[in-house]
Amino acid sequence: MPGVANEARVILSGTMPKGEIFSTGLSIDTGGGLTQATLQTMTNNFAGALPASTFATFFKANNPNNVIITKVRAEYYAAGSSHAAFSAEAAVLVAGTSSATAVLPNQVAMVATLLTGLAGRSFRGRMYLPVLAPPSTQAVVGDYTNTTVDSAAAAVDGLLDDAEAAYLGPAVVASPVASALTPITNIRVDSRCDTQRRRAASSLVDYTTTVAH
Repeated sequence: MPGVANEARVILSGTMPKGEIFSTGLSIDTGGGLTQATLQTMTNNFAGALPASTFATFFKANNPNNVIITKVRAEYYAAGSSHAAFSAEAAVLVAGTSSATAVLPNQVAMVATLLTGLAGRSFRGRMYLPVLAPPSTQAVVGDYTNTTVDSAAAAVDGLLDDAEAAYLGPAVVASPVASALTPITNIRVDSRCDTQRRRAASSLVDYTTTVAH
């Protein structure tokens, strides 16, 4: 997706069961003028603080140990270009610690909607979060509990705060269509399980059968 001038797009990615991968991200309005060296330092600082963060605490408590955040990548978009001017990466290790016996499929995700107070798709964003082994029993089949939802909202809020501190700017919804970076004012999370589609070809198959007809 094209970027917006002065945007730093920060992406957390990692591994899941059966060889699958996941990623989720956010955007910061840097105000411009970054160099690659500065972006690398910012990314190192953000990645360094991540394992002890509120977001990491939530991530670990709600995922099995084979769901792991392994990398932070940041892409910087300069004025007048829809392509990243340069990027930075830092390794990180945040692995799930949930002992819940019911592990949801890889496609299942919790969605945090990033709101700006303005109407329209250009002014709201989404973060898809792997929440595959919530420790508390689901009150309704297919729904997360209120406790899990509240914890997720607080965790995303903390992640945005940490990114703002590292990249020295407000967390925003970036819209290439509107050429706008609009500050996030609210984070909305609900109890419904959502889906994040992935290519099945990259996932290992446990068992296959064929029957004659």
